[in-house]
Amino acid sequence: MKVCTGCGKSKPVDNFYKKLEKTTTKCKPCSAIYNKRIEGENKVNYFFDRSSSSIRRRTDPSRAPAKSKTYTDRGIQCLLGTTSKEVSDKLKELFYTEAERMILRGERPSIDRIDPYGHYEEGNIRLITAEQNTPDGETMGTAVRVTSTDGSTVEYKTILTAANQTGSSRSTIRKQLNGYPKFNKRGLKFERVV
Repeated sequence: MKVCTGCGKSKPVDNFYKKLEKTTTKCKPCSAIYNKRIEGENKVNYFFDRSSSSIRRRTDPSRAPAKSKTYTDRGIQCLLGTTSKEVSDKLKELFYTEAERMILRGERPSIDRIDPYGHYEEGNIRLITAEQNTPDGETMGTAVRVTSTDGSTVEYKTILTAANQTGSSRSTIRKQLNGYPKFNKRGLKFERVV
């Protein structure tokens, strides 16, 4: 018998995983719970580290990739910290619990500036899903009605879902949502659900 450091119960040794000819300190059920929690924490920490590096890279004129030059051309700065670690720590302070919940629900969190012409600073950033935070994020979260040439209709919660389910590109759907009224090559027409 061995006492589990997770639940404090005395259990047979075969209820513990073997590790290098010894047994682990936690029983198998407690190890599973612990590993799931650590996996979630690692995903959350990875998200913040990746986001902070991306923000610092976009707003640093010497490091900004060509597609992010509009950030530096408009003078957008990161006022959350001077290093990626400082930015990551600030983002964790502001959004850790919310990001953890999103990740546990299977959503991908994303940092968004509320005022797209404002700086990355406290009060001008929020946490939304990556699906919503696209170059035209306002339409990505838009519900879409798809009509086929035979008159049947189906509604989808987002452009991304409609694109995935119909095999159409997001750009084709966006064009139709912005007033291009014809059916596409697949015989589908996309409209906003009002």
